[in-house]
Amino acid sequence: MANDETEKAIEILAKYHGNGDRHARLVMLEVEEIKENLRQDALYNKGIWDWRPLFATHNSRWRTSQAIMMGVFGQFSGNGLGYYNSSIFNILGYTSSFQQLGFTVVNQVVSATGALTAMTLTDRMPRRKVLVWGTFVGAILLCINAALQNALSKSTVNNVITNPRLAQGALAFFFLFNTANSFTYTPLQGVVPAEALDTRLRAKGLAMYGLVVNVFGFINLYAGPIALNNIQYNYVWIFVGWDFIETVLWYFFCVEAQGRTLEELEWVYNQPNPVKASLHVDKVLVRGDGVVTEKVVDA
Repeated sequence: MANDETEKAIEILAKYHGNGDRHARLVMLEVEEIKENLRQDALYNKGIWDWRPLFATHNSRWRTSQAIMMGVFGQFSGNGLGYYNSSIFNILGYTSSFQQLGFTVVNQVVSATGALTAMTLTDRMPRRKVLVWGTFVGAILLCINAALQNALSKSTVNNVITNPRLAQGALAFFFLFNTANSFTYTPLQGVVPAEALDTRLRAKGLAMYGLVVNVFGFINLYAGPIALNNIQYNYVWIFVGWDFIETVLWYFFCVEAQGRTLEELEWVYNQPNPVKASLHVDKVLVRGDGVVTEKVVDA
């Protein structure tokens, strides 16, 4: 069929699968499957630099959006502040190398605890709820941290901190933010793109995901120290505002994929509103040819 010899192909199928009957149901089904596969190949199997298939259909655009959002939000939710712990500790008045080393170790331990805890729950925890509430909680914790740093700056006279409890509180909430962020994003950064991108899109989709991750990692790496040097703790407020925006975007555009089969996800992403569909699909009816035709909800 790929070489425009459709009639010959049908004759072969009829001979071996239909007892010579061109109109046998199995033969007709196989013909339609072959035609559909050829259509999909023409749509998705383009050049390695042609990323149009990622945005070619409603289904693919929604799938790609999940990977892009995770790529951006996973790198730019305030977790990049951890690259510059020393600068943050200096702002809080902890200038001793021994203190900074100790706090860095503590930060790594609490962040790893959050990440490892989430990893043990990854198979069971709902993606959408974790991303929405985890990002929201992270925004609140980071907001409290920024507010305490603001109060700390006002209580500092001639570079002397008059109220060390403000610094302690800001440090504690910085640790809590890193724990919440690690719980929310560390395991799901690998899971969400893989669940969203089907086999047709996965190679190019993950390549785009990697590009997005590296672009925002680059921004974190080189913009962070400049911002911390120029605007000090006010840099944190940028991430506070952005995390609230992320929360809204996850709420409206995050498709729930936990526990869904490939057929269910295919049905979900073909719906006009995949987010709404993903929250209400319990079962789907799969035809003999593998096509998902409708949703079946348990009473």
